Amino acid sequence: MFSVLTHPLYELEAQGTRIAAARQEAKLAGLSLVINARIDTYLFQVGEESIRLQETLRRARAYLEAGADSIFVPGVIEPDLIQTLVCEIPGPLNIMVAPGAPLVPELFKLGVARISIGPAAMLATMGLMREIANELRAEGTYEQLTQHAYGIGDAMRLFREK
Repeated sequence: MFSVLTHPLYELEAQGTRIAAARQEAKLAGLSLVINARIDTYLFQVGEESIRLQETLRRARAYLEAGADSIFVPGVIEPDLIQTLVCEIPGPLNIMVAPGAPLVPELFKLGVARISIGPAAMLATMGLMREIANELRAEGTYEQLTQHAYGIGDAMRLFREK
């Protein structure tokens, strides 16, 4: 079984082969497919810090050459590093926003093409659910439910056919 802890990245050649195969199959099927190749060198702090940038750039170039449309480098929030990635990667860069990252307008000014929130919305929802449960248990009240209410009518409209 593949574990991100023991094998955080596929071998470069294997990942390039996978990207090229996906691109070829999409082409054969007549599909418009966007391949946003993810490089987790920073998210999982893969390798020595002194060579992490070079490995990220090496992978980015190879993945674009293999057929990726853009490069996703989660775990990067430092503006100087983001700027370097934008300048050195010959394709669009996708960044995952996180606490401490530049604000979205600044990311776009730096040249980031796309932003992702990753699991942040789900984790924020879980945090709110924890607060609701703690309030119900400790106080017997439901103010958190009132403050963050989303109307049932609004929710039902999300599933209506247009």
